[in-house]
Amino acid sequence: MFGNPAANVSKETSSVRQNQNGSQNQNCHESSSDLNYQLQCGGPTFYARANDVIELNDEDSKDITDAERARTSPAAAAIVPLRRWVALQENASMIPHAKRRSYQLGLQRAAILRKITLSYAIGELLQHLKFSVSSYSQAELLRLFSVDNFSVHVSTDQTSDEGWEVMGVDMISPPLCVQLTSNLFSISDFFESAVDGEDWGRNVEAVIARHSPFCCAKSVTEDETRDGRFLCFSLGVLLHFLFSGENRLDESVKAGTCQHESAEDAHRVDFILEQSRRPKSARIQSQHIRSVSSADNGHDLMNVNSTFRPLHCFGYTHAVSQVVKNLLDCESVGGLFCPDDAYPSLEAAIKDLRLLLREPNIFLFKSNDVLVIPAKGKFYGRSLEVSALTDAFCRVASSGQSEAYIIGGFSGSGKTRLVESAFNSVLAADGMLVYGKFNETSNSQLSVVLSALDDLCIMIADRNTPEQSQYIWQRLVSEFGNNFHLLVRTLPNVLRLASSLSSTLSRDGDILSQDPVSLGLVHTILSDRKGASCLFFVGNYRDNEVLPQHIIFGFYDWLKAFNVRITTIHIDGMPEDDVNSMISNALGVLPRVCRSLSRVVFRKTDGNPFFVQTFLRSLIESSHLKYDLRRKCWTWDIDSIYAENITPNVLDLISTKMTNLSQDVQTALKVASCFGTKINISVARDLSDTPQYLGLLSGLNKAVEDNFMDPVPDGSYRFVHDKVREAAYGLICCDCKDQYHFDIGTTLLFYYESQIGSTSGDLVAVIDQINHGVPSLVRSQSQRISIARLNFTAGSKAMQCYDYISAYTHAKAAILLLPSDSWRMHYDLSLGLYFQLAKSAYPSNKIDEAIEALNKIVKHADCVETRLNGYTLLHSILFNTCASNDTEQLLVTIVNVLKSLGEDIPADDVARRDVATQVRLAKRNFERESDDALLQMHKNSSKPNVAIMQAYNILVNLSFIAKPRLYQYFVARWAQFCLKSNVACKYVAGAYVAFAVVLCKDVSGTDARLGYRIGKLGLKMLHEDDTATSELPSVYLLYFGFVAVLFEPLQACIDMHRRAYKMGLQIGIASIAAWHKHFLIIREIHSGTNLLCIKDEIEHDLKMAKHHSMPHLVMKLSFYYETVLTLIGDESASSTLQLDREGSERPTFDRESTFLFCRIVTSTYFGYFERVKSMAKKWEFSIDAHSRMLNLRVAYISFYYGLSLVSLRRRKRSKNVPEKVIMMLEVLKTAADRSEWNFKNKVSLLKAEKLSCCLDNSAAEAEYDIAIAAAKSSKFIHEEGLACELAGMHYKRLKNNEKAVALFNRAERCYKYWGSQKKSFQMAEKAKQISLLK
Repeated sequence: MFGNPAANVSKETSSVRQNQNGSQNQNCHESSSDLNYQLQCGGPTFYARANDVIELNDEDSKDITDAERARTSPAAAAIVPLRRWVALQENASMIPHAKRRSYQLGLQRAAILRKITLSYAIGELLQHLKFSVSSYSQAELLRLFSVDNFSVHVSTDQTSDEGWEVMGVDMISPPLCVQLTSNLFSISDFFESAVDGEDWGRNVEAVIARHSPFCCAKSVTEDETRDGRFLCFSLGVLLHFLFSGENRLDESVKAGTCQHESAEDAHRVDFILEQSRRPKSARIQSQHIRSVSSADNGHDLMNVNSTFRPLHCFGYTHAVSQVVKNLLDCESVGGLFCPDDAYPSLEAAIKDLRLLLREPNIFLFKSNDVLVIPAKGKFYGRSLEVSALTDAFCRVASSGQSEAYIIGGFSGSGKTRLVESAFNSVLAADGMLVYGKFNETSNSQLSVVLSALDDLCIMIADRNTPEQSQYIWQRLVSEFGNNFHLLVRTLPNVLRLASSLSSTLSRDGDILSQDPVSLGLVHTILSDRKGASCLFFVGNYRDNEVLPQHIIFGFYDWLKAFNVRITTIHIDGMPEDDVNSMISNALGVLPRVCRSLSRVVFRKTDGNPFFVQTFLRSLIESSHLKYDLRRKCWTWDIDSIYAENITPNVLDLISTKMTNLSQDVQTALKVASCFGTKINISVARDLSDTPQYLGLLSGLNKAVEDNFMDPVPDGSYRFVHDKVREAAYGLICCDCKDQYHFDIGTTLLFYYESQIGSTSGDLVAVIDQINHGVPSLVRSQSQRISIARLNFTAGSKAMQCYDYISAYTHAKAAILLLPSDSWRMHYDLSLGLYFQLAKSAYPSNKIDEAIEALNKIVKHADCVETRLNGYTLLHSILFNTCASNDTEQLLVTIVNVLKSLGEDIPADDVARRDVATQVRLAKRNFERESDDALLQMHKNSSKPNVAIMQAYNILVNLSFIAKPRLYQYFVARWAQFCLKSNVACKYVAGAYVAFAVVLCKDVSGTDARLGYRIGKLGLKMLHEDDTATSELPSVYLLYFGFVAVLFEPLQACIDMHRRAYKMGLQIGIASIAAWHKHFLIIREIHSGTNLLCIKDEIEHDLKMAKHHSMPHLVMKLSFYYETVLTLIGDESASSTLQLDREGSERPTFDRESTFLFCRIVTSTYFGYFERVKSMAKKWEFSIDAHSRMLNLRVAYISFYYGLSLVSLRRRKRSKNVPEKVIMMLEVLKTAADRSEWNFKNKVSLLKAEKLSCCLDNSAAEAEYDIAIAAAKSSKFIHEEGLACELAGMHYKRLKNNEKAVALFNRAERCYKYWGSQKKSFQMAEKAKQISLLK
């Protein structure tokens, strides 16, 4: 393709071979000898790099490394005359090779690169030549720039066509030398590579050796423009010969005389040289010049290029031909009438030659007749953003901490391409990529995230060994327990998992379409505190399309609240220079040549990359930008582009192009746009089998050819950009869009029912299309019921994946299709749909709709079991909203239900008197049975008994809020019925654990251990019952909230609360989840979790609680938030709490006691013991039956109250401690008997304070040591600090300052680790004061 015809060089080759012993050989030896002489002579050396020249004197030359000298030394190279070098290159490129075609093509491309390299070297040499045209005669000028005045340095292996490499170039007279340094490629590797896929760009530098007064260190000045243009012209003549083998001017130089092929050429050359020697003012005018033209042949002396054939005629690309042409243009009649594209200086020409070397794939090898934007592997104007994104991924990969990276920008600004730029870094780090594109037309947004995670499971599975698979399987089963089947249902490919998560890039497309549930799932993964995952989440969104209240900004706050690093950037359009580079590379045109076109495009598009592509294609379609087959280049008319009213609106451009497509392609685009940004191959194939859409697949393939869509590896089709999809969707008439969707859906539905006998195809795709026409387009009653059933099925699948928003959408659409008598005619369908609506509306924060749906269920239910199911969900909603009046009314209703089922429920006053009796009876029943007997007795699953168990479950939960004094009575009755009936159902575990809570209220500890035993049995039953998953949050709340916390380490209970909290949110029991969050936060405070982490967590939870309308949780969290801020030392605590209180005025059963408890905690740590005493007394009066069951809180109050009483007595200098301290100590000892981990340190610290007050110093010091050690062992860092502080005060009173300072310093470290800046400062000040006293 790039080789020259043999005829073009046969004459030159013959001449070279016949005169090897003649003048040219002599020139070669002369050149070699001159060069050797130059090397022996001293003198400065010039290193030319890009556009600058650095002169090195003898001292500076010493700094050049030996390796650099060796690389530039001609000793390792052979010297060949330029004429002979050209002939040998042409012969080598035309030798037939037995090797494969790619090898031959490699030879041709290597030859092109050598010629461009040599061209650059000659240009550098001429640029540094001290030269004046007026100093030479015509014959001398022609001889000076004769081909025979130059020789080439090549690698020593001249005989191998694979070994030629240009090392430099010499000018014989005057003697000048240029040596080249470059990242030289391996020629053999070059040939063996896949020639169409490699990057052969190279950076070349020229080293100019000055050995005569003819070398100049500077480029030609502005005053020497005449000489500079002649040098450009001379370089053009040399390069034309170099590439074509023709030298129309130089062939006439023989023995010092000028002989030309024709009188015309002689006249032309003489005229040019004559004009070049004249000063500019003396040059003849253009009228006279034109009159010199030959009247016979019509040639114009202004067009010197008519003497030289364009290089594209020899098979070279337009870029090469353009460089040489513009060099030759420089002496069009002595430079008077140079075209605009003519080079202004050698420096500009050298810049273009360097560009050809750096980008040979674009300018030397590529056929540019097809517009490709952007060029392969190119990303324009985003170097800083790419670097920042890559750095962020490297941080994730190295630190193992998840991070989020959010990219905002206008549509078409290159957000997706920016993300893709990081893919190679992810793969190099052995990471995994998952991708999800959120579809604004779909109602199922959560499924996109789940689908991406499901794909990740496959990637992980494929990377692991069987041993790793076994390990990860065990971890998953251990982590999820009985809920593992839910994980499998949500992510089916989890069964293939065989590795833990590694550094992962999750690129979720335009996240504007995400719903809160989807973003919440991403947030949960990113903020995983256990460090089980390492995720790099990258999201794109159009920041010009969002309002300040958009969910994306809440997503930022959620991540920041959990200390997840998040980076946000905005990208605009490209600068004009980058637009010029993009167009230059796409057209294969030099940047300086297409500058005028780029300027127009930039003004029309503001540099938006996608708009640039679309606008250029519109210019092609309107013939303003055309490919010239004769000249092998793209051409345009700037004036016509300016004059033409071409809209810059990208949608209009795309739409205009689409309207000119065939009907099949338009139909394919419209159908695909109805499915969002992507249409699955299964759907496309099924539609193409129907008569209405027979040409769909062929239309989609044609759309790919027209650059509207891209094929996806799985065979599907995706729009190349959102704007293309928007334009395609705009082809559908606005009033017809719903009908168009509906027709697609019904066509698919009919196909599935007729061809495969079911709707087992892509059900979600079908029903999403049909629902656009619900209910107005569905006219027949049978069709309405059929579509309603399909919606119910789709909603059920969404519920299984906890995609409540999609389930709600399907349920609403289905209910709109039901007839007025649906409860009579279609009872089962109506019941299922209303339950689906209630269950999906509740977690979607549509409380009123959920309650309305449940009331209809209760009203129309035909059996008590169905009504109880409705009551169960209704009480959960009322429990969450703290609607006390409705709760009491529902409690009365449930009591009546139980009475109707045969249970004798007495009046409230009778029940209160009978509480102790009922508890005692239930306790005896449990004591009589062994553990095995209790586990095996529940085998009766009769419906009436199960209904009674369900009713008791509702009644107990309602009484916890509405009638707390009857709570123990109802629990005892529930437990007795459970044992008496031997009932087997999912509510048995709840009955066991609820009764365990009642027994654990016993402060003495006798009943508490029985309660712990019963509670563990209930927990075991829960884990063994696969049908009881929905009861897990409720049972965990009772067991870990009131039972296990008295016997098991506090930190273990925290982990279970967190697990149940997440499970409660997943299955839609927000009220129970809220209670777990309440226990989780207060126990994190008790266990010494870092206060700053708790603060961030509460801030996030407060926003979530307000968003989901949970006033009870808002109130609790507000108290805890004030407590944490106070302990940290934040003075804004009280004002923040006041704001939260104002929004949480609904009364709750333990509001006052919670507030007092929080104040007692903070007052104790800051030494306000009078306040602790006062609030502890108030707390005793405020607690009700519920608070008395919270033995953990009772124990903590006893601890703080006891410390305050001792401290107050010490201030009075009394050695006798109050009797109440002894009582508090007994409470703590009882608690410590159950759990040393939680209470041993508290017992010892209170004992130590008591002994210190009584001046029993040695015993006190021993107890202080025990308290410090026990707190450290239990990882209660805050209580370790408190013990050290109080012990330090004890030693300070004894004047043991050294011991006191050591303890205060240790307390400072503990408080600092805890996150209490105020306490840490206090301890440092105390230690400092004692040190000053020394």
